[in-house]
Amino acid sequence: MLIPRFSLGWLFSATTVLAVFFLVVTLAVEGRPWAVGVSVAFSSLVVIALVHALMFALIWPITEHRRRVGRVRQPASPFTTELPPPQILPPDEPSS
Repeated sequence: MLIPRFSLGWLFSATTVLAVFFLVVTLAVEGRPWAVGVSVAFSSLVVIALVHALMFALIWPITEHRRRVGRVRQPASPFTTELPPPQILPPDEPSS
């Protein structure tokens, strides 16, 4: 049931992008300097994404636990009181 959600054009595009990427990786293995740079840059982006996902996976259970166990505080504005706000210039009575 998962395959029909993807169009054929999307699959061809993904195949083309991956083919170009692995061509660049092959050229990097052969020693082309620009290909090494592109491969390292892309690999560093992948490593950053994985580290981000790992940190999220480590921190999320802690925050969920604190949210469930911790005391429930209702957010309140410090400006809401039962009294009207102080008047800098008191309002004038309309003259008749």
